Amino acid sequence: MSAQKPRCNRPVPPCNDRKTVDAMYANRTEASAIANSHLLNWLKSYGEHCSIIYNVEFDRIISPTDFLSKLENGLLLVYYAESISPGICPNIDPTDFSTEQCEKRIKAFIAFAKERARLADGCVFNVEDVYDKYEDSYQAVFYTIYKLGVQTSEKFGRHGIDICKMSDDTYQFLQKKAQYASKQEQLKTKSAEGILREGVIQISVIGQTGHELTYYVLATDSITELQERIEIDTALSPANQSLLYNGRRLFDSDRIMDCGISNGDTIELYIRQVGC
Repeated sequence: MSAQKPRCNRPVPPCNDRKTVDAMYANRTEASAIANSHLLNWLKSYGEHCSIIYNVEFDRIISPTDFLSKLENGLLLVYYAESISPGICPNIDPTDFSTEQCEKRIKAFIAFAKERARLADGCVFNVEDVYDKYEDSYQAVFYTIYKLGVQTSEKFGRHGIDICKMSDDTYQFLQKKAQYASKQEQLKTKSAEGILREGVIQISVIGQTGHELTYYVLATDSITELQERIEIDTALSPANQSLLYNGRRLFDSDRIMDCGISNGDTIELYIRQVGC
């Protein structure tokens, strides 16, 4: 991904409807991160005959950068387009990841969006967007897939994105985040007041990049509960987390108190690759 992106040289300005969707998700990073997952899983459902993409498990929370990276090889995009409009990209070789083939698949999807779905130019991303060239590349790609997800059922009689489920999932996540934030404040207050007799301890979680997170937990909390809090802060699902304490892996069912973890201790966080 390029660190510096041009700000004003997009060939075609975004359509008005895209601006509306952009505004919906502006400053709502959690909502867009969950929507990213729903959009990718929806595309994936059209590639059930391709084991390379169908066996992939996506996190519940996916950042804009990861969202684009999942689309770079074009497979998720082209299998959706090919399923709706057979022949739009003949002879797909899912094992060929050359730049030429990846771009061919992406271009086939773009052609489908414009010619079959009849989205206006300003409503469809371009090849460069998938590689995050422009400042608003993520928004452009998100909008195109979102728009197709909403319209697929009506236009083509095939299953579209479940907007209600996506909204419910977002609401539940934000509700859980608020609950965890409230619990953290309560435990932090107790810790500051020295009420450690109630089993409140402060721990640090350090990731592979050296980034450190601080949590206030109860000694009776499970490792699963800690992983759920880490997911909210890192967008890393529990299935992709590997937690180590003094060189020993911590398991989901373990309780903090049973692991020998004490106030002020540090836990290491590693990424465990599950799927893609």
